[in-house]
Amino acid sequence: MKTAAKILCIIALIVGLIWATVGFFGSWVGGAVIATGEEVFANDSASANATMETSVNFMLKFIGSFIIVIIGGVLGIVGAKKTPSQMKPIILGILTYISGWVLFPLHNYVAAAIYLVAGLLLVLAGLTTKRQVENQTKEDEKKKKMMLAIISIGIMLLVTVGGCFMLNVNPEKQTVSTKETTIEEQVTQSEQVMSSEDMFELGEKYFYDDKKFVEAEKWYRKSAEQGYARAQYALGAMYYDGKEIKQDFSEALKWIRMSAEQGNADAQLILGYMYEGGDGVTENLSEAVKWYRKSAEQGDKYAQYSLGKMYEYGYGIKQDYDKAIGWYQKAADQGHKKASDALLSLQREFYGLELEE
Repeated sequence: MKTAAKILCIIALIVGLIWATVGFFGSWVGGAVIATGEEVFANDSASANATMETSVNFMLKFIGSFIIVIIGGVLGIVGAKKTPSQMKPIILGILTYISGWVLFPLHNYVAAAIYLVAGLLLVLAGLTTKRQVENQTKEDEKKKKMMLAIISIGIMLLVTVGGCFMLNVNPEKQTVSTKETTIEEQVTQSEQVMSSEDMFELGEKYFYDDKKFVEAEKWYRKSAEQGYARAQYALGAMYYDGKEIKQDFSEALKWIRMSAEQGNADAQLILGYMYEGGDGVTENLSEAVKWYRKSAEQGDKYAQYSLGKMYEYGYGIKQDYDKAIGWYQKAADQGHKKASDALLSLQREFYGLELEE
């Protein structure tokens, strides 16, 4: 039985090491290739990051599998050496058996199954080994073997039950009872039953509360693709700003225009900035005035200031100081400092009004 256990351990060692090595490099290369494809061709940085994270988790499992395979093989081979001792093969056999159970969650199934068998064989070999002890009756030897058998079976049963429990319990499925719904609980909801507004709110939590910008971009996009204007603006603003994710004016223009055309004042303001500065689009001051006006008429103070500036200098529209003053006044009334300064400057220069001391 010891010889059979030794042969099995050598086979498990070879098969297990090959499996762990191939799996490690396969996860590494495969994850990198897929993530690069998602990033370059699909322009989906969120999916690319998720793919790489999954690949790293698999690589860590294969590293763990590699280590356990070596430990189990060494224990089994050492335990199979010829020795008159009963305890050595029993102890090492139990440890080999445990190694087999540890390999199951690491997906090294062939090596795991072989180590289970090899461990059983070593335990049986230890129990059937005759001990050469003086002054020991056959009855004493029989009782000793019986005791060892009971202890060995008990330990192996505990290991088996623990291994089965470990395979069946998924920590990710455990829930925590809280009064408020957490982000993790919202993620588990089916996307089919989440509204575009729910997805947007989830993106807001990731952006402002957790500062997880990749996840925020992911959920903004899901909501934006369903036509939700606020999400379209938020997604476009991330690409326009370029602080949380890589700046991309083309992608920003796409989503901000969609939101602006639905009447979102914030998006209309940014679209005006883009046309005025030529960011991702050909500079067009008339278009900038158009979008500033739409936003300003909804009460956005920044758009009111920008529209006043366009009237003051005649950018994209006929110069008109009265209208410039009118829009500056609206923005100043909302506390816009630059608008207040521009308003007082115009009043002093063209209407002879003096600044109050």
